Amino acid sequence: MNRLTTILIMSLALSGGPSALAAGGLSLAQTRVVYPGDKSSIALGVNNSSQHDVWLLRGWVAEAESQQKSSAFVVTPPLYRLDAGNEVQLRINALNTAALPADRESLFYLNVLAIPPTAEPTPSSQGDTHGNVSFAINTRIKLFYRPAAIVDNQAVKAAYSQIRAYPDPRGVTLHNPSPYYLTLNATQIDQREAQGKGQDFMLAPYGELTIAHRGQAREISYQVIGDYGGRSTRYTITPLPSAGRSTHAE
Repeated sequence: MNRLTTILIMSLALSGGPSALAAGGLSLAQTRVVYPGDKSSIALGVNNSSQHDVWLLRGWVAEAESQQKSSAFVVTPPLYRLDAGNEVQLRINALNTAALPADRESLFYLNVLAIPPTAEPTPSSQGDTHGNVSFAINTRIKLFYRPAAIVDNQAVKAAYSQIRAYPDPRGVTLHNPSPYYLTLNATQIDQREAQGKGQDFMLAPYGELTIAHRGQAREISYQVIGDYGGRSTRYTITPLPSAGRSTHAE
């Protein structure tokens, strides 16, 4: 009798460190992607270190808010068989980025779905009507579109130290005066951990993030996750008076 194969999708969101997906030996070359606006396409490597497993790969870019497939980018090849011990360079191609803001970064998510081939029944399971279950792995990483006008590595690194802090009734509010997304790591308030494991402290361009804290914060320290997933040196800032607070004109 025919066996029924059920495929369940396991979703993984990667925020830092080398991407090693133990299941099936799959790994992505990066944990985040920055797409410079002056490029027509960029590459992302996917490696299959398994000696046995074969995967079908499908990639797409999704909108950050709706998680719907974005029309701004397309990933090629649309479907790829990645054999054991091999690797492939997926290409992310810009299609319709003219409508995106030209003065600040835009956030998307790149999805790479790895689909296992249908398991072949063994002789002992020929009469098994229960079927089997296979897991597909959907890996999701951030994709930052950086317009050509602000492609400047020195400006990006300078933004790490430009974060400002202000007192807030709920704790402390961080303000990002730059046009870049800034993802914080190992954030501390008064030398105590303020960022739990897996918490995503990300400041949007010209945006703010409020961190809960009891009492008046005296200092905030943090690292920034860079374009290639590395951690910056630690920065320490002191909250400024709220009267000196300024925002960027939207």
